Amino acid sequence: MANNYIQPRKAATFFFYVLGISIIVYLVARLPFNDLLEVISTIGIEALWLVVFPMIWVIPYSMTLRVLLENTITFKQALFTQISGDAFNSITPLVGMGGEPYKAKYLSRFVPITDSSRAIIQSRLLHALSGVIYTAMVIGACLYYFSLNSIPGLRLGLWCVLISMIIVAILLVWLTMSRAPSRFSGLILSKFKLIEDIAYDKLSWKKLLHGTSYRLLGRCGKFLELYLIFIILDVTPKFTDTVLVEGMIMASVSIFFFIPNGLGVNEAGIATALSITGYSAALGVVFGLIRRARMVIYALIGLVFYLLSKLYYSRQNTD
Repeated sequence: MANNYIQPRKAATFFFYVLGISIIVYLVARLPFNDLLEVISTIGIEALWLVVFPMIWVIPYSMTLRVLLENTITFKQALFTQISGDAFNSITPLVGMGGEPYKAKYLSRFVPITDSSRAIIQSRLLHALSGVIYTAMVIGACLYYFSLNSIPGLRLGLWCVLISMIIVAILLVWLTMSRAPSRFSGLILSKFKLIEDIAYDKLSWKKLLHGTSYRLLGRCGKFLELYLIFIILDVTPKFTDTVLVEGMIMASVSIFFFIPNGLGVNEAGIATALSITGYSAALGVVFGLIRRARMVIYALIGLVFYLLSKLYYSRQNTD
């Protein structure tokens, strides 16, 4: 029975990966080759800054884990959990949640597994909550700054996303503040017979506000990444240009959440945003590809961190 379920899921995942790659290929193929070469030629050594740039949001995200675990783990432990866990989220096609079980297991080395599993679920909910709040803010700014009449239906579509995000934010606050995260983690742990006696604790308002603030701070760092990519491409953007690019990225993430890592649809959103603001189609495609390359490199760095930790702990056990 389980195998019958897994096979269709694998087929669906493969289909969405192929769909995302096909969108990227389509975007590249429809452009004049000389235009692509001209834009690519502007990329300089400063592009290497993108390798370390994720630390701008990884550090606040790591602080969220410390808040949820009441500082019972060190910043180094939280940072490692975030970076290595993000790698599993990127390579595991589970709507960006493939790394959560790994995070809970790793943190159980330092805190009780009931606490680590509950904190990871709460962290995921806070991530989702900050995401819908951030998306609503960015899309609201797009609707305020731009008429968006050049693409029929785009303005209406963004209004629908904005209203949906507000409704989802209210539901997520209720869910996060309930005992559901504790009950869910307790159900998983009892199913695997890891523990039987679970305390169904609720998240306090203080932790909710503190943790969500860290997540929002990290998300705002994405603006700086987009600005840096503009600079790498030898373009000095307006603030509103960056807002629209981020708005289209977040809209594509919200609508096409089922496509792994927004593959293809993020790039299409970026190209659309830049075409609206008057930039060339080639710039939009290269912009999206640079951002995608950064995501892949960050995932690889997380995997290296994970492999080095496995090697370190295996040597400790042999000693």
